[in-house]
Amino acid sequence: MITITNTHLDDFITDWHNPLTYVQYYVLVLVTEGQLQYRLNDKPLLAVKGDLLFIPTGTYREAFNHGPIPHQKYTVTFTSETDLGLPLLIEGKPVRVSTRIFEYYKERFILLHRQTLEKRAYYETIRSGILLEMLGSLCRELESQPIPIRKLHYVELIQHYILEHYREAISLHQLSLLIERSPNYTLTIFKEVVEQTPLAYQHHLRITNAMELLLHTNLAVAAIAEYLGYYDTSYFHKMFRKLTGMSPTSYCIRPVHYLE
Repeated sequence: MITITNTHLDDFITDWHNPLTYVQYYVLVLVTEGQLQYRLNDKPLLAVKGDLLFIPTGTYREAFNHGPIPHQKYTVTFTSETDLGLPLLIEGKPVRVSTRIFEYYKERFILLHRQTLEKRAYYETIRSGILLEMLGSLCRELESQPIPIRKLHYVELIQHYILEHYREAISLHQLSLLIERSPNYTLTIFKEVVEQTPLAYQHHLRITNAMELLLHTNLAVAAIAEYLGYYDTSYFHKMFRKLTGMSPTSYCIRPVHYLE
């Protein structure tokens, strides 16, 4: 059984410092902006945006901002009665991954933290499910075969283009022209590296942005949908529910329970 003890959002905290501590739980961290310096069992480790960091129980950990600009990261701490058959828990070593599916993890961490803040019915079960899914994805990513540099270069070009134009309609033909390869090849290598289609990747970018806009602005749901390129609001509702498990209207309700 897996039990989440807490979730955190460190949101650009000036002079942030996590003093040296003997960690008595598992920690999973996603750095979403900036960078920070860790010392794990007296070994230095620099974590930057896009890094996913697993810290096992029994680790001596210290961490602080790296450089003049504070970082932003999501953290979940948890315990488990068994190793769940997961190499991460079995081996019990700190692991850092520059993940190829950053937007997926960011979306899941935002949703996980939201569940903690709201504490609605069955939130503990939902949180455990989200965390198990992320741990499984991380183990799969660690065990995947190395991707040839040329393929990674192609996929980075495609990802950069989608990041710049995710609010617009993007066709597979456009992306194939970008790397001067066939649409079928473009689709195949993107799925191999990112584990989802370019269209699914675009939807994840849009919905992750929608989650942040719903929490931090007063924009109406319809306005957010249009801003993100969903000109059919009902389709936006459908995609939001598919990726988050709740409607935009439910999600944007301000949480009434906060961590102590």
